[in-house]
Amino acid sequence: MLAAVVVGIVGGTAFGPGRAPLSGLFSSRAEAPRPPPPGTPPPGFVVFRDGLFSVAHPASWVRRQSRDPGIELLATTPDGSASFLVRAVPVGFQIESANLEAAKQLTDRVVTSGKRVKLIAPPQRSDLGGLPGYFYLYTFKDQRTGRRGAHSHYFLFSGETLITIVFQALPADRLPLYAPLFDRIARTFRPA
Repeated sequence: MLAAVVVGIVGGTAFGPGRAPLSGLFSSRAEAPRPPPPGTPPPGFVVFRDGLFSVAHPASWVRRQSRDPGIELLATTPDGSASFLVRAVPVGFQIESANLEAAKQLTDRVVTSGKRVKLIAPPQRSDLGGLPGYFYLYTFKDQRTGRRGAHSHYFLFSGETLITIVFQALPADRLPLYAPLFDRIARTFRPA
């Protein structure tokens, strides 16, 4: 099923420069609902705000505490089969659209440093909430369960800060189920 992702990404419709909506990669069901106006969360969503960004997620998701101080937000489904996190890391140099290609070496290294990572499709330039960056879609081996999971992973650059948004489906074959929801959450992301 995940092999269909490659075809969908290459021939998909725009979701920011060069990026198709994740949900469009798994089916040709009825047209997806139109996103709400910027700054308006979809019905049933709650908004998280901090000094760097705002993002909305389903009210039924549980916000968790992370031991990693760089993780600004971690939220999961009640059963833990899907989650997303937002992490902010200073990179020590200014990244913007003009020098974004140089930052790709950094994003490639981060993704390939994971355990048994398999790219589903090549990384793509992305623009989420007006921030330039890259989007990766890959599977990995989960250290806790030993199963393969899937990540839909954004690397976004805001000045000297790298903001990563990682959506996770576990096991990986649940990605088609969660893709429309991951897209709805991603569309609510706004930098501060």
